[in-house]
Amino acid sequence: MWLLVAFVLGLIVAVVVLRRVAAWLGRWRGFAGRRAERKARRLLESAGYDILNVHPKTDAVVIVDGRRVAIPILADFLVTRGSQRFAVEVKSGKERHVTSGATRRQLLEYACAYDVDAVLLVDAVDRRILEVRFPYAGKYGS
Repeated sequence: MWLLVAFVLGLIVAVVVLRRVAAWLGRWRGFAGRRAERKARRLLESAGYDILNVHPKTDAVVIVDGRRVAIPILADFLVTRGSQRFAVEVKSGKERHVTSGATRRQLLEYACAYDVDAVLLVDAVDRRILEVRFPYAGKYGS
């Protein structure tokens, strides 16, 4: 009986500890993301981009079975340089390359949802700004 009680108490302690660790990791990821965005902002400004908006929200409208569905989209920045507008995604982890499927799909989503000339992928680790165009995405590719 005592062995069962000890096991259940140990299980409860393990669950509580794991939940705390998960919460801490979530906060750490948020902190790391904000830090990467601050670095990216400085990098963009030093490269001659003007920040129009931080976390600009828009809706992507899709037609599902004949019904319009609005899906909220949130880029990291909306910037201009010269007469061109760009939606910006900042990455600092493993998926900071355009070869990453998730990142590429996110950039394509921005290209379709925002009224921009191209999208920028900012690699906050290697301090690079990549201009990405999708030639098959409507006016975006012309």
